[in-house]
Amino acid sequence: MKFLYPKYDPGLPTVLCINSDQFNRDIVMLQHWSTRYNWVAILDTHLTETQAPWMPERLQKQAVYVNESGPDVDAAWAKARAYGHSILTEAKAKMPSLVAVMAGNWDYWNEECLRMACRDMGVPFLVLMREHNLTPNRKEDAELYERCKSFPRVDGVAVAGDVTMDFITDLKLQPPEILRNTGFPRFDVWRIETPTEYEDPVVLMSYRKGYGADAHFVEMLRRFSAAARRHPDVPFLVKAKHKPEIEMIEAMMPERPGNLKIVDALMLPRLVSNARAIVGFRSISLHECLLTGAPILIPSWGETAMDPTLLAPSPNDARLRGFMDFFTDPAEFERALDKAASAPRSVAVDMAGHHALFAQYFRHSPTELATVRVENFVAEFAGPR
Repeated sequence: MKFLYPKYDPGLPTVLCINSDQFNRDIVMLQHWSTRYNWVAILDTHLTETQAPWMPERLQKQAVYVNESGPDVDAAWAKARAYGHSILTEAKAKMPSLVAVMAGNWDYWNEECLRMACRDMGVPFLVLMREHNLTPNRKEDAELYERCKSFPRVDGVAVAGDVTMDFITDLKLQPPEILRNTGFPRFDVWRIETPTEYEDPVVLMSYRKGYGADAHFVEMLRRFSAAARRHPDVPFLVKAKHKPEIEMIEAMMPERPGNLKIVDALMLPRLVSNARAIVGFRSISLHECLLTGAPILIPSWGETAMDPTLLAPSPNDARLRGFMDFFTDPAEFERALDKAASAPRSVAVDMAGHHALFAQYFRHSPTELATVRVENFVAEFAGPR
């Protein structure tokens, strides 16, 4: 097993993290800011690829795998348990100060191997919940868990805000006594002074796939490209979700002006902290962009004119008025985009108001690190041993 860490202090207790796409942002900040623990990672993709060949397909699902039974299921979990034991034994041999394993969720099938091994070997299994659904309607999420006969047992769960705390409590997914509201360490990145990569850009956050508006994103790329041509001296950036998506978006717009680039960056502030405007749809990143003070422009026509209770940010959310603009008319959207591209970035922004609004969606303080709260969470449920 490959263990990933930028630094390791043998004098500190160690938390072994199961790295996934979104959880990676939290791990990177924990590794950067934490002074009390080593944060070592293993890749969740490795767990998936290793177990998939011998794991029955009906078990390779989130949460509902607990409902399956039969001789083949028993055999698969026995093999998974042994696999988890081998990983944890190797980790403890290489890192004797190991005090906990941490994942971004409690019910991913590929991680069950380590949950079982942790129970057997007396190592706390903790969760820093990587999901934080801000949509008013959580019916689909609730239906998933209502189908489950039971839930995997873990030792502690940290969440990003009250919305997730309430959801877990209302559905009795985990005991309330093991829940803690820490906020996301990933937002501690805004405390790092980092140079921006482009001078006052206009940024489009990708919603290429999985947002329910694939055709609309193609239309948006066309409008965004046309705006870039109208403002050749302004950087226009399409922010891909990850590196593989860059090539996919490039293929969707083979002809684009020289001032329009398709980019990816783990540290979002490097791209958007000095933005003239930010465009996006149905993404938690748009709430994060409140920390820039930039105008946030959100389409609400065509495919993006969805049921507002299924959207976050939602045009029905009165708290966002004055901070985000929703456009039902594409011509009005283009005028707002041109206005933002034509004007210099405003410096007269009430950032205290932006931080206060952001804190209504996530546990957040501009002066307190979420990393410290997560350290306290680990100390409470696992501690140095």
